[in-house]
Amino acid sequence: MPSPETTAIVRNDLGTIAWEYSLEASQRGFVGLKIFPTFETLKKSGEYPLITVESFLKAQKTRRAPRGAYNRSDYTFKNQNFACQEDGFEELLDDSERELFGDAQIECETIATLRAVDVVLRRQEIRTITMAIDTAAIDNAAAAVLWSTAASATPRIDVLNAKEAMRSGYGIKPNIMVISDGSKNDLLLTAEITDALKYTNPVELGGEEAQLKILASYFGVDEVIIADAQIDAAKKGQDKSLSDVWTNSICGLYRVSSSRDLKSPSFGRSMLWTGDSPQNMVTEQYRAESNRSDVFRARQNTDEVYTFVGAGRLITGVQ
Repeated sequence: MPSPETTAIVRNDLGTIAWEYSLEASQRGFVGLKIFPTFETLKKSGEYPLITVESFLKAQKTRRAPRGAYNRSDYTFKNQNFACQEDGFEELLDDSERELFGDAQIECETIATLRAVDVVLRRQEIRTITMAIDTAAIDNAAAAVLWSTAASATPRIDVLNAKEAMRSGYGIKPNIMVISDGSKNDLLLTAEITDALKYTNPVELGGEEAQLKILASYFGVDEVIIADAQIDAAKKGQDKSLSDVWTNSICGLYRVSSSRDLKSPSFGRSMLWTGDSPQNMVTEQYRAESNRSDVFRARQNTDEVYTFVGAGRLITGVQ
C-alpha cells in the first residue's frame, strides 16, 4: 500500500523560476525587499550591530608619529537580536489538472509553484511594510499641504525638509522614495511639478518608468518606487475586501544599502538563514497520494529587522 505522502524533494529548476519571479516582484508593486535588502546569514538567530552616527561620522585622529601606533576604531556597538522564522505555503496539483496540460508538464508545475511563491511573498510584504511605515518607530512630519490639492501642494519642499532633517539629525540622505500609486498620480497633477517640468521633461509624456525617473531627478533621490501590493482582507467565502498594503497617506524616504557590511548605514535588513533557506524562496515537491495530487511548496526562513531607524523618515498626510 503506497504511503499517503512521500519525502519532499527540492526543485532547483522551479527554484530558479521562483527566484526570477521574486526579482520581478517590485514591478508588481512589492517593495519590501527594496527597503529591507536581504542579508544572508549562517545563523538562525543571533546578534547584529545597531548602527550609530558615531560609527560612521566620528572625526577620528589619523596622524601617526614615527614608531607610533595607528589609531583604531574602538566603537562599542549596541547589539540587537534577530531570530529567523519559517514561512511557507503549499499548492496542490491534482492528477486531473495535470492531464489538461498534456506534454507541457513544466508549465503546470510552474503555475502551481508561483501561486505558492506569491502567497509567501505577499505575507513578507505585509511584514516589511508594517515596519517601514510605523510612525511610532520612525521620525515623521506632515506635508504642508495635501498632495492631492493640485493647485497649492508643495511636495518638493516637503521632501527637501525631510531630507534635511535626516542629514542634520543623522548625517545621511535617503536614496529611495516610496509612495503609493495614488500619491504618484497626485504628484503628476500638482501645479508645482507640471509647471517646473513643462518645458524640459513634461510628466504627461512617456510611460510610468519614464515618469518615475523624472520624479527621482526632481526630488533628488536615486529611485522613486511605487508600492502597489494589495490584499483581500475578507474571510474565506465572503465578498472580497481589497486594501493596499502601503497607505496612500504616507511617503517614505529611506537610505538602504546592499553592502554586506552590516555597519554601513541602512534602514533595515531581511536576515535570511541560508542553512535552511539558501535563497529567499525554496521550492519543493512531494506526493500526496490521498489527494491524488503533487504538492508544490514555497518556503523561506527570515527575520526583518531595523539596523538604523534614523535612515528612514516619513512624510505623513500626503493624501
